[in-house]
Amino acid sequence: MPKLRYIVTSIAAALAVEGAAAQPAETFYAGKTVRILIGFDVGGQYGQFARLAATHLRQHIPANPSLIVQSMPGASGMTAMNYLTNVAPQDGTTLALVTVGVIQEGLLESPAKFDPRQLRWIGRMASVMQIGIAATSSGIRSLDDAKARPFVAGGIGANSLPTLNFRLANEMAGTRFKLVTGYKGTAEMHLAMERGEIHAYNNAWDFVQDRHLPDVVSGKIAIIFVNGLRKVPELARVPNLADFARSDVERSFMRIYSAGTEIGRSLVAPPGIPLERLATLRAAFAAMLADAAFRADAAAQSIRVEPMEGAQLAAFADDVLGMPAATVAAARGFYAKVLDEPKP
Repeated sequence: MPKLRYIVTSIAAALAVEGAAAQPAETFYAGKTVRILIGFDVGGQYGQFARLAATHLRQHIPANPSLIVQSMPGASGMTAMNYLTNVAPQDGTTLALVTVGVIQEGLLESPAKFDPRQLRWIGRMASVMQIGIAATSSGIRSLDDAKARPFVAGGIGANSLPTLNFRLANEMAGTRFKLVTGYKGTAEMHLAMERGEIHAYNNAWDFVQDRHLPDVVSGKIAIIFVNGLRKVPELARVPNLADFARSDVERSFMRIYSAGTEIGRSLVAPPGIPLERLATLRAAFAAMLADAAFRADAAAQSIRVEPMEGAQLAAFADDVLGMPAATVAAARGFYAKVLDEPKP
């Protein structure tokens, strides 16, 4: 009898999922609550972008469902990605503001529990050009200075992307950064740098422009490296980490690793979302980006909007994710080597 009850329950659940998939968006989203997951604390940049989307996206989704932001921190943002792809409802009621390391982690981390090739891309609000910044009072004004003697760089987790930038500089450029991890975010690291606890850390260029540009102009802060796939005119004289790649393997790795700067602050849906509903969310996202109220809110928060529509974003991700298996395997080997290096 229990076995029969299980079968009946499973059939009922399957029919419910099939029925939900068949519902048009106008009726499906009526009375629903849509969650936007972030893999970090709500007080950081992920939380800021997620709240911006939650405030304005609902008005462009048929039936205007409620939108809430849910923080699910852990494993440098991967806890939220694992939940989205393996546990969350696949019907379009759970979305995520994806971590910039999603392609790198999904392709190169052997314990990854999700496949980034299965994500459904809704759209991007902004790219994220990453930079290494240093307090010039410490004696560091360039990466060359960090080759001559050790400096202390701050990070979040030992293998989080901001920390890895300095580990990659050590590996490929020959710098001698010693890493101190465990900081909660960029604000805490900046204060630590001002107190002299650390000499450098990683941040987003847009954020530094908004919060610390006077210190850059005055020379109090030096920008010592860039991590990104594109050249930024105002950072043209700053070395890019990818420029230090010494082989085809390292160049392939950097292409995968730096893809996150283009992924930036992007919204994704889980693999099983019905295609019609994905199209609805992409259209709603595009309408939100064009909405004057959204633009005004972003400007009020000093958020620079650099949008990319869902199909274009998916094409970019597919291009990176479609690299030959042998190339990815070689890049994975280099990544493992970097991760296995003693953490200075």
